[in-house]
Amino acid sequence: MMANVRHLNRDPEIYGADAAHFNPARFLDANREVILCATETKDDGHFTYGFGRRICVGKHVANNSLFIDFAVMLWACTFKPGKDESGKDIPIDVDGRIEHGVVVRPIPFKVDISALP
Repeated sequence: MMANVRHLNRDPEIYGADAAHFNPARFLDANREVILCATETKDDGHFTYGFGRRICVGKHVANNSLFIDFAVMLWACTFKPGKDESGKDIPIDVDGRIEHGVVVRPIPFKVDISALP
């Protein structure tokens, strides 16, 4: 049995009516400060690492590694939308199209990543 974590992380009762859409502002309070977590999700604010007695024991290592990786990429690179054949920017689909299956992943998209000089 596998829990439907994708649906749990998009529950409108916890995350609001726009739960299926990319909206980082939902995690900010009225003073634009980060809300630590939704009460229904315990400590993390999401169900990505599981729940209950079967929660991932390496979640702190994973979170810290992701933070370091993203911080280095944002420090060292620029990210721009990809270009089509005529040289126009391809709009980024922030809600993302995905491939469904046991492992859900985004459909490949074009992006221009370059190192800062």
